[in-house]
Amino acid sequence: SVIGLGLNVNETSFPATLPNPISLRRHLGDPLPLAEVRDLFFVRLEQRYRQLQANPSQLAQDYLNRLYRYGENATFLRTADGARFTGRIEGISAEGRLIITHPNGQAEHFDLKAIQFTS
Repeated sequence: SVIGLGLNVNETSFPATLPNPISLRRHLGDPLPLAEVRDLFFVRLEQRYRQLQANPSQLAQDYLNRLYRYGENATFLRTADGARFTGRIEGISAEGRLIITHPNGQAEHFDLKAIQFTS
């Protein structure tokens, strides 16, 4: 198995087939020195890896604290059938699935790209 990490740094244009692409340059407005970005990326990656080794539950909590719409009621679209539903993001399962609780209290787990936010 292979794991790869990618970070769009100075890209300004992307293929039309990519949904919602972004780069650091587009986000910040200016080009960035690649060597500095690379070095800082590896420093931060090592910090998080050490945190994972020392205190995995804190790393998980840090993730949830930054998770978009965590703990908020939201409307979602189920990609398999187009059904809309409301719920609240409660966390991430041990398998990496998003846990959403419906208004009736029932929790449901979703794989990557199984749902999306709606407005």
